[in-house]
Amino acid sequence: MKTLAVIVPFKAAMQKSRLSGVLDPTQRRRLSLLMLENVLGAVARAGLMSACHVVSSDKEALGLADRAGGVPVIEARDRGVNAAVQLGMRRARARRYLVMPADLPVLTDSDLRQAMTLNSQGADVVISPSHQFDGTNLLLFSAEKRFHLSYDKNSFWNHLGTSAQLGCSVAVYTGLGAVLDIDTVEDLAALARLPSAKRAVRFAMEAAA
Repeated sequence: MKTLAVIVPFKAAMQKSRLSGVLDPTQRRRLSLLMLENVLGAVARAGLMSACHVVSSDKEALGLADRAGGVPVIEARDRGVNAAVQLGMRRARARRYLVMPADLPVLTDSDLRQAMTLNSQGADVVISPSHQFDGTNLLLFSAEKRFHLSYDKNSFWNHLGTSAQLGCSVAVYTGLGAVLDIDTVEDLAALARLPSAKRAVRFAMEAAA
């Protein structure tokens, strides 16, 4: 059994639909794949790629995972984040799981190392909220805790509540790379303003021009 498995669900349908007012379907798909590439790059630089499972029904996303040295996990169809993460966990079978979405355009290996350090220093659960504190952008927990996944509305608060019910100690990590996900036009504009050479940032800058 692996010590740690990384689970990255990738939505195949209706990608970034809330950006439809400023990006056409082809652009939204391009942005989604660029953000996945960034997440995979951060995982690779953290030395975790062989333990990284990308769960999706999207062939291109699965191909990216395979070429990067990760483990593509084929999902027959989109059934939501909870189902995708559970499928990844069943395939990975590890003592600890690090779950993150694919839409973190400035995530770095330092963010992942910080989360793992907090875990090794005694936090049973490490969690990063979305920048609006309604979603969960990073979740690190032990399989022994039988952690209940709740990637629905207000998942950050749901996961904090689950941690409390299980008696887990919790560390909240709020590094920019872990909290900045892209869902709205305002998010895309904020991404375009960042002083970064990352490909998703350049894409956002071009879209905003």
